[in-house]
Amino acid sequence: MLVRTQPNARLHALAAIAVTIAGLALEVDAAGWCRLAAAIAAVWAAEAFNTAFELLCDVVHPEYHPAVRDAKDAAAGAVLAVSLGAAAVGVFTLGPPFWSWASGTWRALG
Repeated sequence: MLVRTQPNARLHALAAIAVTIAGLALEVDAAGWCRLAAAIAAVWAAEAFNTAFELLCDVVHPEYHPAVRDAKDAAAGAVLAVSLGAAAVGVFTLGPPFWSWASGTWRALG
């Protein structure tokens, strides 16, 4: 349901696929895969909780209310925080093998 109904979930799916492909291409070790998997799972969990919370808010209080808006914004902010943390995990996990590969490629070309 998430990927079908939530545009941000589609972006998270694309990011998860890209990270998986990069991890495979860069031959990430087992510890790196654990970090990447945990980060991906955390983002999906946060997105699922945010979606559930927003749907529940819409049922409980269908008309506009500033407190409901603020609560939804806080839940969306949590997804953003988890996503930024996951991006940092990706950079720290995929960065070193990427730079090692890139520097070898540049030496081979030069």
